[in-house]
Amino acid sequence: MAECWELGTCPFTSIDGTIKPLESWLLPFDYIFGGLTLLVFWGLVIGMLWLRTQNPQLVGIVGIAMSAAYLANIYGTSTVPGEVQSGFIMGGFLLLISTGIGFYQIILSRLTSGSQ
Repeated sequence: MAECWELGTCPFTSIDGTIKPLESWLLPFDYIFGGLTLLVFWGLVIGMLWLRTQNPQLVGIVGIAMSAAYLANIYGTSTVPGEVQSGFIMGGFLLLISTGIGFYQIILSRLTSGSQ
């Protein structure tokens, strides 16, 4: 059975009678990527920004702002997709690893620097 976006009959700015242009634009991609559509687009934007500027501070600030906007949108709904939950677990794990590496580098540099 063909969906309305396959037939081209979906109203562009509304889903179920309410005006939601972003959701109606992302509808076909949600069928492909599941709950990870915005994360895929987030990764593409951040990747292009990094390739264009090579500035880690700018990429970090834009990434944090986009993540905060995404999380504010997710927590505004009643259910959080399973993909997002597993993403939170993986993100927390990566944060712990990077914090451990940072502390290791700080301690190692203090031990090898000698007296000042």
